[in-house]
Amino acid sequence: MEDIEQNSTKKNRHIVRWIVLAGIVFILIFIVLSSLNGARSKMSGVSSDNMAPMGASGVFDVMEESDRSYYESQKASTGNYDAGGDEIYNADERLLIKTGSLSLVVESVEGSAETITGLAEKYNGFVTDLDISDSQNQKKHGSLTVRVPSDSFNEVLKEVKAVASKITRELVNSQDVTEEYVDKKAEVVNLEAEEQQLLTVLKGADTIEEILQVRREISRVRGSIDRTQGRINYLERQTSMSTIHVSLVSESEAAVFGVVWDPLTKVKQAAYNMLESLILFVYFLIKLVFALPVIIAWTATIGTLVYIVYRVYRLVKRRIQVLRS
Repeated sequence: MEDIEQNSTKKNRHIVRWIVLAGIVFILIFIVLSSLNGARSKMSGVSSDNMAPMGASGVFDVMEESDRSYYESQKASTGNYDAGGDEIYNADERLLIKTGSLSLVVESVEGSAETITGLAEKYNGFVTDLDISDSQNQKKHGSLTVRVPSDSFNEVLKEVKAVASKITRELVNSQDVTEEYVDKKAEVVNLEAEEQQLLTVLKGADTIEEILQVRREISRVRGSIDRTQGRINYLERQTSMSTIHVSLVSESEAAVFGVVWDPLTKVKQAAYNMLESLILFVYFLIKLVFALPVIIAWTATIGTLVYIVYRVYRLVKRRIQVLRS
């Protein structure tokens, strides 16, 4: 009788040990996952651009404080900000990117294209992407893009419409980029000031480590200046010249059963939609390829946990059956 009780006690102890072991495994896994998530959050909050050697950290802290003071002084001194720091603009000096799109029915596609080209030259503009082709039954249709000074946009648009016997589509869009332009200009000023400060720091650098760090910062700032200035130049070009896209179709093929016949536009739209869908599909495949290691890792981890739980469950169940028997 005592032997049976001792065996039962030993079996119960084995079961408790396995349960405790499984609990410890789960706790360790939970701690590891929590540590990984915490480390990843800390790493995502640290920017490599802000890392500096210990010997130069004090210098860069002073520079950052100086940059903030300089930026605040620029905001207070420039006419694009009020006393409270809010941006203010003159409505008469706003920068607009003007674009227009016209679908015209004309008597002669070639003659209308020549007329529109003459209008562009008349207003010191030019024509790009001129395309005139034949469709079925030797009928012509065409498209062209007109670039004219923004001050003449409305006049040119009006005269281009006068060429058509019928206007089937008209779209005019104005994009206000004043705020972005002013911000980019102020950003260039601040970056150039930062570059000058870095050059001063470079002259006083003592160690090779400090010199390399300052040069990296100078390279980073110069790259930011070039990118920002490039955006400024682009905005200036786009606001100084407006764009008008013109689609031409002859009267003979414009109407079929009372509807407008414009197959070229439909083909272009279908091709654009196909290309856009293909690009999205390629992006999806790229993301899937790079996500596969993570998916495999998570699958293996979850599978291992499920297997451990299953083995513990089977062991406990077997021990219980032995005890009952």
